[in-house]
Amino acid sequence: MANELERLQDKLRDLAKFSGRCTPDGAPFILNGFNLQLRGYGHSTLSLAVHKATEPVEFAHEQAEFMLFLGEQVCPRILSVDEIGYVMEFLQPARIFVDSVWAQERFLYKNVWTRSLEDVPFAKIIGDDTWHGELSRTIGIDVPEWAINEPICLIHGDPTLDNTLMINNGSIRITDPIPPHRLVRPSIRAIDHGKILQSFLGWEVVFRGMPRVEFMWPSFMLDIDSAKRAVFWCMVALKRIALRNNSCNAGLWAQTIGEELKQCLQSF
Repeated sequence: MANELERLQDKLRDLAKFSGRCTPDGAPFILNGFNLQLRGYGHSTLSLAVHKATEPVEFAHEQAEFMLFLGEQVCPRILSVDEIGYVMEFLQPARIFVDSVWAQERFLYKNVWTRSLEDVPFAKIIGDDTWHGELSRTIGIDVPEWAINEPICLIHGDPTLDNTLMINNGSIRITDPIPPHRLVRPSIRAIDHGKILQSFLGWEVVFRGMPRVEFMWPSFMLDIDSAKRAVFWCMVALKRIALRNNSCNAGLWAQTIGEELKQCLQSF
């Protein structure tokens, strides 16, 4: 089993290097010369905010409700909800370090995965298995039993480093969670593991133009069973990205890496 895990880790390390050879679609998010602390005369303080609108608008409203449920220890603060979306506090992107994906895992373990499922918004279908047919229809993937061999739990749904922001004291918040009933995947921890692995493999490098970092392993990659589940659900996430964005560099990267992960899993 140790050799199997080492072989998988070596393959992922090799695949992560591919992002450094890709042309990024965007540039790092930097507000050059812009004062984020906008102060006027008197006692007023001005702050930036982010207005998010989606199509359909119901998704934005459900996401705002889910962010409110997860709370301000997990997500940016929701300031208001309007007819076309919601407004949340503006936070800067989190700084990326060698231990960032490890810290991401610890943050989710402490603040999300171990919480009770009681009163979760839309929880009435959180364990619905209709996602099986949807994944088969859209990306041609049949989900093996070993890939869902985990208990149902509360998850974020999209905890990439690209969605990770930083508050003033250096703590992180993870924006853009997926409401449970909108998730075309089961509500198990491995789904979030797969999205963390997406960042490990270089998503932000190709999507945002961030520098490539050789991250230390998160804990779920130190056990062969949880590592294989993470690889499987990362593969599913990348194939879904490639399906939606097949003309951009990030989409082409997702298509290439997703296929490599599929072949990697077939060798076990």
